[in-house]
Amino acid sequence: MPDNGNYTYKVPRTYTVAWPAPLTLHRDLSCSFSCRTIVSTCNSLKACASKPSGVFGIGTAWHRGEQLGEQKFCDNNPVSSLGGKVVLVTGAAKRIGRGIALQLSREGASVAIHYGGSESEARQTADECGGASLFQADLTKVSDIERMFAQIRDRMGRLDGLVNNAARFTRFHPFDLKEEDWDFIHSVNLKAVFFCCQQGAKLMLETGGGHIVNISSLGGIRPWADHAHYCASKAGVIHMTRALSIAFAPDISVNSVAPGVIPFGESEEPRIKSLIDKTPARRAGTAGEVAEAVIHFLTASKFVTGQLIAVDGGLSQT
Repeated sequence: MPDNGNYTYKVPRTYTVAWPAPLTLHRDLSCSFSCRTIVSTCNSLKACASKPSGVFGIGTAWHRGEQLGEQKFCDNNPVSSLGGKVVLVTGAAKRIGRGIALQLSREGASVAIHYGGSESEARQTADECGGASLFQADLTKVSDIERMFAQIRDRMGRLDGLVNNAARFTRFHPFDLKEEDWDFIHSVNLKAVFFCCQQGAKLMLETGGGHIVNISSLGGIRPWADHAHYCASKAGVIHMTRALSIAFAPDISVNSVAPGVIPFGESEEPRIKSLIDKTPARRAGTAGEVAEAVIHFLTASKFVTGQLIAVDGGLSQT
């Protein structure tokens, strides 16, 4: 819609840019990335033509031209603001962590893959990421966490992003829960997340800061009777994220992504089917959709911090 002689066009993903009228908006059929081309001769846009690729967000490239000529915004362009950034994903051998690692690699990040005991799956993920670096650590041990981050410093030289994805999940009625069952969940889901944030933030500050994304859960938002111990751990992640966003500001952002129903071969289980039926989107989510939310936080301004995105098809709102 015109506004005081300007026309506003939505740039893919996140940003809105106001362009002085008149403009011609058309499809560039020669572009393999579903490209929108804007042709303009307005001299007031010369300053924009000098901005580097990727300034409008992840997956969006700015193609520069003389004077102005043609300015193109291309979806799915491999040039992004994650190019060359070192990002560690914990628990990246399988499931959601694997999906996040693969998407980060596609966006140009240098991915560091953590695994606990799933070495063969981790190596496969690393290969699919184009030879990503592997780091083994038992996250229940703070000494292992400290060793892992020291190895990342030695081998990769820096850390720009951290995705705390590794987690455990069990089901117990509260009457049946034992101390070791509680500790089994909280040692990874909460304690390890804190100490990874601690060590990751220290390493990020050596090169000016970075972004942390903690994977929480729908169970941290909604109570589940047979998962009280798990819900407590994930609710703890959400509130700890908020606390650390204050402690680590302004150089490090800390945000959280809460996946909803993301099945991996369990979509026919009665419990999973019941949750899908209750989801307003009427379907399960995918690891790729979780990865998109993670990438949003990894590439957002550090002014965006302490926030939660629920990738759950609206289930948390019911």
